[in-house]
Amino acid sequence: MSRIEVRIVQTLMSRKPNQWGILFGGTLILLSSLLSLRAWEDEALFQWAMSSRDLVFQQGQYYRLITAIFLHGDLGHLLSNSYMLLVLSIFVFGTLGISNRGSFVLLLYSFLGAVAVQAMTLMSYPAQVGLLGASGWVYLLAGFWFFNYLWIDRRRKFFNRWIRVIGVSLVILFPTTFEENVSYLAHLYGFIVGALFALGYFITMRSRVRQFEEVQILNEEFLPEEPLD
Repeated sequence: MSRIEVRIVQTLMSRKPNQWGILFGGTLILLSSLLSLRAWEDEALFQWAMSSRDLVFQQGQYYRLITAIFLHGDLGHLLSNSYMLLVLSIFVFGTLGISNRGSFVLLLYSFLGAVAVQAMTLMSYPAQVGLLGASGWVYLLAGFWFFNYLWIDRRRKFFNRWIRVIGVSLVILFPTTFEENVSYLAHLYGFIVGALFALGYFITMRSRVRQFEEVQILNEEFLPEEPLD
């Protein structure tokens, strides 16, 4: 007798990323670098770009929800976020965007999500606490990617995918040391918003996502455990 096994060998997330991922990631890094490097030499510019609950919500300077995302406190802060932004941009915009238009749509929605994360974080802090950096955006993209990996990349069993997500998250997202000047709340909000975005993406795009699956049919010969009558 023979047994037929259908195995998924390729999915949307296993295909080669398009050019938009590295282009978007590079652009975000360039904007962050230009603003941060200039602001480090110009205190007035630094104060203009940073955000706090008082400045944004009490004084109505809402532009700071955007400028503060691209402003970083020092070179180490800029480099760590830049590295993760580039990698996750390639994965998210270059792969899950599906088409050129889709990549732009994901960029827009993730940016709006990053602004929302910035606002949520500020509302959770005292009025005078400053907030800057793209960490919320980074964790949003990470949450978006990880949860879509769980639902889309069916080349492996769900349990194995879950273990991979936990392992990678602990390595690249969980801090080895805790620092007072790091907003871990922004990380948490970003990851949660990214997970919610991933759910919405999968629900609306599920049928199209499944079209990228390629299967391999295996025909295995085997002997029955007991003789047939």
